[in-house]
Amino acid sequence: MPNAAAVGLEAVILSSDPQLIETLTTSLQRFEIDVATFSESEAASSYISTRKVDTIIVDSEVEGGVLLLNKVRHMPSNSRTPTFAAVHTRDLYSDVAAGAHFVIEKPVSSMEFERALHAARGMMLGERRRYHRQPVQVPITVARAGGQMLCNGTTVNISENGLALRCEPAVRKEEILNLQFTLPNAPVGLRCSGEVVWADSKGLGGIRFLPLRKDDQRLLATWIESEFERWRGIPHGSPQ
Repeated sequence: MPNAAAVGLEAVILSSDPQLIETLTTSLQRFEIDVATFSESEAASSYISTRKVDTIIVDSEVEGGVLLLNKVRHMPSNSRTPTFAAVHTRDLYSDVAAGAHFVIEKPVSSMEFERALHAARGMMLGERRRYHRQPVQVPITVARAGGQMLCNGTTVNISENGLALRCEPAVRKEEILNLQFTLPNAPVGLRCSGEVVWADSKGLGGIRFLPLRKDDQRLLATWIESEFERWRGIPHGSPQ
């Protein structure tokens, strides 16, 4: 299987059941996925809300666990993160169905969990690619929406959803900008618009793309996928 550790995949386990934690952790480590374990739903929720994680596994016997599964669906960074519910009674299947992608019954066997984990791995890598920010420095022309030239800057990183750049004078939060840049080895340049979502006084800023033209979106997605696979150490186009 691809080296998940090279991508930095992370699982969050919410459970106070030693046997369940040991089974899940052993299997996750076999898939080279890092593990963060919590025994209280409030602590797990706080952790998940501040970062992107790759899978969440909730023990239904933990108070607030089922509510956490539903809450994850409304967290911007983790709304599509694959989730598991470990249920201690079949009566809970209907309660967790809306929030969990996979339901496993306690006591959980490693074989059962790894079968589900194998199915979830593609979802994890797809989500990780969607959020992947590729470090790259290319020239970028930045103008305000009215056409006023702002700067010839440099990108810092690029993702499917936006980019970070260095620009003097500094961009301003919430302003709409027109951008023009060419990805490394790309046949054509991209022209698009974006909204500044963060900026500092040193000329760094983060921009979220406004809807891209289909050709530009396809070009960007193909480039990100190629760079992501290279980052993972997999030749572009190889079977996953």
